[in-house]
Amino acid sequence: MLIIYILTACSTTRKAATADIEKSRGIVTLDDIENNNLLDVNFDITRADISYTDKDNSEELIAGISYRKESQYLISLRTKAGFEIGRILITKDTLLANDRLNRKLFYGSPLQFARKYGIIMDWLPILFGDLVVSESDKSIKLECTGREAKLEKKINSDKIVYYIDCSEEKVGMIEIVRTYGNGIAMNFGNFVETGGKKYPTEIEITDYESKTNIGIRIRKTEINAGKMIKFIPGAGYERIMLR
Repeated sequence: MLIIYILTACSTTRKAATADIEKSRGIVTLDDIENNNLLDVNFDITRADISYTDKDNSEELIAGISYRKESQYLISLRTKAGFEIGRILITKDTLLANDRLNRKLFYGSPLQFARKYGIIMDWLPILFGDLVVSESDKSIKLECTGREAKLEKKINSDKIVYYIDCSEEKVGMIEIVRTYGNGIAMNFGNFVETGGKKYPTEIEITDYESKTNIGIRIRKTEINAGKMIKFIPGAGYERIMLR
């Protein structure tokens, strides 16, 4: 259940004339793509419809996702009837998750979670279709073939492949290619622009190893949200450390 929690957690700047010329020639820079990253600003996704299926089960949930810069995430999961079943807080050094169904509080650090499940918190922005690159990579130029450009990056022993939609200047698809085992595919579509930020409202995540599929439909988003996010641990919950 905790893995499901974490996975579901979740005006265009005018370009210079030289950038316009490059785009007409089918060239995009990583800096252009990163300028459209959603996680450059605070935001609240006040409603996202989640569908989860694996080889044994299927669920439909409603999620609320708040993000504050400096890597603070708060994720709430509710049933279709509105009952909250889980709440998760992720910061640079803390991970807390209330499992209200089983009255358990999971706690630990993002590093512990990464060691156990292989999910690196620095890469959570890719779940929103954001491009994660180093400062030195931002000047890299990619040539578009049709409407698409391709970028490959290493994550430890694995590889991440970005397929960039050149017309949207956004990531359209991501593949995580594992050295051992099957990989993960993420598809992003139906881009909208709110508060100067462009983001996908339809996200599909397929984990071929666990035969899991997660569909996310973002219904309402508030950009530049200012309210502080808070997490209240469940009173009397069994505390379970992530190891």
